[in-house]
Amino acid sequence: MAASIELSAFIAGLSQWRKFDMLLDLGSGFSSYALRTYQKASIKKTRVYSVDDDAQWLIKTVDFLKGEGVSTEDVMGLRDFYAQNISGFDFILCDLNYVEERIKHVDQMVDKIKPGGIVIFDDVHKADYQYELLQKLKSYTGDIYDLSPVTLDQFGRYSFAFIKQ
Repeated sequence: MAASIELSAFIAGLSQWRKFDMLLDLGSGFSSYALRTYQKASIKKTRVYSVDDDAQWLIKTVDFLKGEGVSTEDVMGLRDFYAQNISGFDFILCDLNYVEERIKHVDQMVDKIKPGGIVIFDDVHKADYQYELLQKLKSYTGDIYDLSPVTLDQFGRYSFAFIKQ
Protein backbone atom coordinates (compact mmCIF):
# COMPACT_ATOMS: atom_id res chain seq x y z
CA MET A 1 0.00 0.00 0.00
CA ALA A 2 1.39 3.40 -0.95
CA ALA A 3 2.13 6.12 1.59
CA SER A 4 -1.07 7.86 2.62
CA ILE A 5 -2.03 11.29 1.34
CA GLU A 6 -1.89 12.47 4.96
CA LEU A 7 1.72 11.32 5.38
CA SER A 8 2.71 12.62 1.94
CA ALA A 9 1.21 16.04 2.65
CA PHE A 10 2.94 16.12 6.03
CA ILE A 11 6.39 15.30 4.63
CA ALA A 12 5.95 17.80 1.78
CA GLY A 13 5.05 20.55 4.26
CA LEU A 14 7.79 19.54 6.70
CA SER A 15 10.38 19.63 3.90
CA GLN A 16 9.24 23.08 2.85
CA TRP A 17 9.36 24.35 6.43
CA ARG A 18 12.71 22.79 7.40
CA LYS A 19 14.37 23.42 4.01
CA PHE A 20 16.01 19.98 3.84
CA ASP A 21 19.07 19.56 1.61
CA MET A 22 19.42 15.78 1.54
CA LEU A 23 16.43 13.45 1.72
CA LEU A 24 15.99 9.69 1.55
CA ASP A 25 12.79 7.86 0.70
CA LEU A 26 13.45 4.28 1.80
CA GLY A 27 10.51 2.66 0.05
CA SER A 28 9.79 4.51 -3.17
CA GLY A 29 6.43 5.48 -4.61
CA PHE A 30 4.07 8.38 -4.06
CA SER A 31 6.27 9.63 -1.21
CA SER A 32 9.11 9.98 -3.74
CA TYR A 33 6.84 12.23 -5.78
CA ALA A 34 6.05 14.37 -2.71
CA LEU A 35 9.76 14.79 -1.89
CA ARG A 36 10.76 15.42 -5.49
CA THR A 37 8.04 18.05 -5.87
CA TYR A 38 9.68 19.83 -2.94
CA GLN A 39 13.08 19.35 -4.65
CA LYS A 40 11.79 20.85 -7.91
CA ALA A 41 10.41 23.92 -6.11
CA SER A 42 13.49 24.40 -3.92
CA ILE A 43 15.71 27.38 -4.65
CA LYS A 44 18.81 25.65 -3.30
CA LYS A 45 20.49 22.43 -4.38
CA THR A 46 18.44 19.59 -2.92
CA ARG A 47 19.12 15.89 -3.37
CA VAL A 48 16.47 13.20 -3.03
CA TYR A 49 17.27 9.48 -3.01
CA SER A 50 14.46 7.04 -3.72
CA VAL A 51 15.48 3.55 -2.66
CA ASP A 52 13.55 0.30 -2.70
CA ASP A 53 14.14 -3.42 -2.20
CA ASP A 54 11.66 -4.28 -4.98
CA ALA A 55 13.05 -3.81 -8.52
CA GLN A 56 9.60 -3.91 -10.15
CA TRP A 57 8.29 -1.24 -7.80
CA LEU A 58 11.30 0.97 -8.64
CA ILE A 59 10.43 0.73 -12.33
CA LYS A 60 6.86 1.80 -11.55
CA THR A 61 8.19 4.65 -9.42
CA VAL A 62 10.47 5.91 -12.20
CA ASP A 63 7.63 5.75 -14.74
CA PHE A 64 5.34 7.66 -12.39
CA LEU A 65 7.98 10.31 -11.59
CA LYS A 66 8.71 10.82 -15.30
CA GLY A 67 5.01 11.17 -16.01
CA GLU A 68 4.73 13.84 -13.33
CA GLY A 69 7.74 15.78 -14.64
CA VAL A 70 9.99 15.45 -11.60
CA SER A 71 13.56 14.20 -11.33
CA THR A 72 14.40 10.52 -11.53
CA GLU A 73 18.00 10.98 -10.43
CA ASP A 74 19.21 8.86 -7.52
CA VAL A 75 16.51 6.20 -7.82
CA MET A 76 18.14 2.88 -6.94
CA GLY A 77 17.90 -0.51 -5.36
CA LEU A 78 18.62 -1.05 -1.68
CA ARG A 79 21.89 -2.93 -2.24
CA ASP A 80 23.21 -0.24 -4.59
CA PHE A 81 22.32 2.44 -2.07
CA TYR A 82 24.10 0.70 0.80
CA ALA A 83 27.14 0.08 -1.41
CA GLN A 84 27.50 3.85 -1.87
CA ASN A 85 27.75 4.40 1.90
CA ILE A 86 25.89 7.73 1.78
CA SER A 87 25.07 9.50 5.04
CA GLY A 88 24.39 12.99 6.39
CA PHE A 89 20.68 13.04 5.56
CA ASP A 90 18.41 15.78 6.91
CA PHE A 91 15.33 13.65 6.40
CA ILE A 92 14.56 9.95 5.94
CA LEU A 93 11.22 8.27 5.40
CA CYS A 94 11.40 4.57 6.32
CA ASP A 95 8.51 2.98 4.45
CA LEU A 96 9.73 -0.19 2.77
CA ASN A 97 7.16 -2.71 1.54
CA TYR A 98 6.78 -4.78 4.73
CA VAL A 99 7.32 -3.75 8.36
CA GLU A 100 9.20 -7.01 8.89
CA GLU A 101 11.77 -5.69 6.41
CA ARG A 102 11.74 -2.12 7.74
CA ILE A 103 12.78 -3.14 11.24
CA LYS A 104 16.00 -4.55 9.80
CA HIS A 105 17.01 -1.08 8.60
CA VAL A 106 16.29 1.06 11.66
CA ASP A 107 19.91 1.10 12.87
CA GLN A 108 21.22 2.04 9.43
CA MET A 109 18.67 4.83 9.07
CA VAL A 110 19.54 6.35 12.45
CA ASP A 111 23.23 6.08 11.56
CA LYS A 112 22.66 7.82 8.21
CA ILE A 113 20.72 10.77 9.61
CA LYS A 114 22.72 13.75 10.79
CA PRO A 115 22.21 15.28 14.25
CA GLY A 116 18.99 17.28 14.21
CA GLY A 117 17.74 15.20 11.29
CA ILE A 118 14.38 13.50 11.21
CA VAL A 119 13.53 9.87 10.47
CA ILE A 120 9.86 9.09 9.96
CA PHE A 121 8.76 5.51 10.47
CA ASP A 122 5.40 4.78 8.87
CA ASP A 123 2.82 2.17 9.82
CA VAL A 124 3.52 2.15 13.56
CA HIS A 125 -0.14 1.28 14.14
CA LYS A 126 1.09 -2.33 13.84
CA ALA A 127 1.73 -3.17 17.50
CA ASP A 128 4.59 -5.66 16.99
CA TYR A 129 6.44 -3.26 14.69
CA GLN A 130 5.89 -0.32 17.03
CA TYR A 131 7.23 -2.31 19.99
CA GLU A 132 10.34 -3.48 18.12
CA LEU A 133 10.94 0.01 16.75
CA LEU A 134 10.72 1.65 20.17
CA GLN A 135 13.07 -0.98 21.61
CA LYS A 136 15.66 -0.25 18.90
CA LEU A 137 15.33 3.52 19.23
CA LYS A 138 16.01 3.34 23.00
CA SER A 139 19.70 2.82 22.23
CA TYR A 140 19.95 6.19 20.44
CA THR A 141 19.95 9.72 21.76
CA GLY A 142 16.98 11.54 20.35
CA ASP A 143 13.30 12.30 20.70
CA ILE A 144 10.36 10.25 19.46
CA TYR A 145 7.12 11.90 18.40
CA ASP A 146 3.74 10.33 17.72
CA LEU A 147 2.55 11.82 14.43
CA SER A 148 -0.91 10.27 14.53
CA PRO A 149 -2.62 13.69 14.83
CA VAL A 150 -1.25 14.63 11.38
CA THR A 151 -0.68 11.28 9.62
CA LEU A 152 -3.63 9.10 10.69
CA ASP A 153 -5.44 7.87 7.58
CA GLN A 154 -8.74 6.13 6.88
CA PHE A 155 -7.08 2.71 7.36
CA GLY A 156 -5.78 3.60 10.83
CA ARG A 157 -2.16 3.93 9.66
CA TYR A 158 0.09 6.56 11.22
CA SER A 159 3.74 7.41 11.78
CA PHE A 160 6.37 8.19 14.40
CA ALA A 161 9.20 10.66 13.98
CA PHE A 162 12.66 10.30 15.52
CA ILE A 163 14.81 13.41 15.79
CA LYS A 164 18.43 12.52 16.36
CA GLN A 165 20.40 14.50 18.91
